[in-house]
Amino acid sequence: MTTLMTHAVIPIAIALAAPQGLISSRLLGAGVLASLLPDADMMGFYWGIPYSSELGHRGFTHSILFAVAIACCAAAACNSLRSRAYIAFLFVGMSCISHPLLDMLTSGGKGVALFWPFEKTRVLSSFRPVSAAPMNVARFFTDHGWQVFKSELFWIWLPFFSLALIVRFARR
Repeated sequence: MTTLMTHAVIPIAIALAAPQGLISSRLLGAGVLASLLPDADMMGFYWGIPYSSELGHRGFTHSILFAVAIACCAAAACNSLRSRAYIAFLFVGMSCISHPLLDMLTSGGKGVALFWPFEKTRVLSSFRPVSAAPMNVARFFTDHGWQVFKSELFWIWLPFFSLALIVRFARR
């Protein structure tokens, strides 16, 4: 699992690269929320839901279907988000699906239920360069937490913000 801060990088980078005015501040907020929402399944640990359950961590909330459902909600709320429906759908959908895609790049965990409910098997990338973040906040402030943060900076923050800035400045 990557840190919540890192999940928010994707919608922020997309908004930075997008043409001026395309992504309203409300839509950006919805995108950031959508990028974090899949980890609501972590509550399952407190409720006794097994990790391997479809309702467990990295279960159905980490699926394409879940991201599409959240994107549909954003499209329905497009007026409140100060956006066109298709822009809200695409931006929030990309923000939400980025979460499991980033989680697939981590060195820990049992994979994500990306294709749920059609496929129960959890998937991981064969390329997993990002150190898995500790699930305990206190453990983030350790040597391991520092290693996680450095790997996220190198493999996610730097490439996405660099690409966003290149696109933004190329448009000028």
